[in-house]
Amino acid sequence: MTYGTNAAFTTYHTARGRDVSAYSTTEIDAALLVASTSLDNRYRSAFAGCKVDGRDQANEWPRNGAYDINGDSIAATETPDEVESATYELALQELILPGALALNYSPPKFESVSVDGAVAVKYNLLADASELQTSFQIVDEILSTLMVHSISGLSGAAYL
Repeated sequence: MTYGTNAAFTTYHTARGRDVSAYSTTEIDAALLVASTSLDNRYRSAFAGCKVDGRDQANEWPRNGAYDINGDSIAATETPDEVESATYELALQELILPGALALNYSPPKFESVSVDGAVAVKYNLLADASELQTSFQIVDEILSTLMVHSISGLSGAAYL
């Protein structure tokens, strides 16, 4: 199940001056599927409400009890335009660079240098674990009116 359609993808990008005519229907359909899955996985925790059909529903939208940042309710039969627009943006990224939505990140290895019998270690400092993930600013901006909860890039226990 994907958000949006092949025809609407083409219309969306053409209206923004982007030529997507080089991509086949099959390629666009595949990119829409990858983009829909990626969008759900990245943003589900930020959306209000819950899936209309619970675990039997493949995608996060439509949702029961959904509302936007202004408190306006979103019908349980509706997938917001923002979700479709964000999917079209992600799908284009996937078409331009296949695999872009599922890049693996390997942190740089530590470098050690011996200084007068001591060891000095150089490493990268991160302000937040989400800095390790690829982000698409345009998608965040499009979905900003639907994100009523903060999202965390990574979660889970940390063990020392």
